[in-house]
Amino acid sequence: MKKLKFTTLFVLFLSLCTTAFGQGASESPFEKGRRLTGAKDWKAAAEVYRQMIKEDPHDEWAHVNLSWCQLETNDPNGAIKSGEAAIGINPQNAMAYNNRGWGYFMLNRLEEATADFKTAMRISPTMELPRVNLGLTYLRQGSHEEAVAVLKESLSLHPDSIRLHTSLARAYFQSAKYKEAIEQYQLLVRLEPGKVAHYSGLGGSAINGGQHEIAIGAFQQAAALEPDEVQHLKNLGVAQGRAGKRDDAIATQKEVLRHRPRDFQANFELGMTYHQIARWDDAIQYLKIAAEINPGSEQALMGLGMTYAAKGDKDAAQTILPRLKEVSEDLAKILEKAIARIH
Repeated sequence: MKKLKFTTLFVLFLSLCTTAFGQGASESPFEKGRRLTGAKDWKAAAEVYRQMIKEDPHDEWAHVNLSWCQLETNDPNGAIKSGEAAIGINPQNAMAYNNRGWGYFMLNRLEEATADFKTAMRISPTMELPRVNLGLTYLRQGSHEEAVAVLKESLSLHPDSIRLHTSLARAYFQSAKYKEAIEQYQLLVRLEPGKVAHYSGLGGSAINGGQHEIAIGAFQQAAALEPDEVQHLKNLGVAQGRAGKRDDAIATQKEVLRHRPRDFQANFELGMTYHQIARWDDAIQYLKIAAEINPGSEQALMGLGMTYAAKGDKDAAQTILPRLKEVSEDLAKILEKAIARIH
């Protein structure tokens, strides 16, 4: 699974109350920093804020904005240090606690992150960002119910927040509340119809929730938005197979293999789709490739063994047993029973 990016979860809090600069200057340091952060030139912006701090070490917002830039450049330790400097100047600066908390989150120091986000919420009860971040911290801790609770409460304050709806959808998905996750993602695709991640989330929730037609539509839309991303086709093929649309699934899976002939999932899914329509030789062809790609996959070994058994090839099925026993004794017992039924 790809590492998730959390860039969009931050809102740079640029205070208009920062230290005043000479009125005659064409662009003040504050304005320059804001312009650079707007352009996402985080390193250049950080240098501006460092210079501001050098000139006035008590400029709390220079420290806060520097911590933001450090988070964006994957420097959590620096962000924590800058956040602490801002807190030392003003212990009631909610954004300083939020930024330090995200630095802790990046380091997986989740108890400290939780404490900082809660402090930020206490100081600024209606502030959206620490609420989002607290929900994400609960999710990482495995506290799904707490995540859902804080995100739902936050949506009562910010009902139009894309960040909150997205985080709540993830919380429902990770809590295996697929019906609620589907509803959240359906809302998100209406709010942001061009965002691929919402369609992927909707499709994944729908597959797990048994809503295969919804999943097919979601993955088709994702593939239309990103035609060069093969993963969308892989997901579409899985959804079509789960929906019993086997001809469509076979065509989609073969298209994936045209791009990625050694893709484990596509070979496995195609093999199992052929198994479901009793095309044993075709199933064996692709399941063998899947087992070669991932020799320790109990799914591929079980699928291959059961296909040999269904075909009536007892000798071939028995060659799978020792390998399957190494990864799953329970599945090996099921295969043994299937072999025993071969006459």
